[in-house]
Amino acid sequence: MNDVKNQMNGNKLTMNPSLLYWICCPRCNGTLRASDHNDILVCNNCGADYQVVYGVPILLANVSVWEKL
Repeated sequence: MNDVKNQMNGNKLTMNPSLLYWICCPRCNGTLRASDHNDILVCNNCGADYQVVYGVPILLANVSVWEKL
């Protein structure tokens, strides 16, 4: 339970950065990097961005973070 409390960023859970080793961009299979607050993932290859919601990366190839705003 302490791990969950330590990951709280306001009311939003952040993603564990070690997950980046295991996941890749669904569009091009490129590596992903986290934003400063770990709430957006950006592909190093094609530049696609993916939202992180309550610590869970939303890796949908056809939905951009900016389309949701």
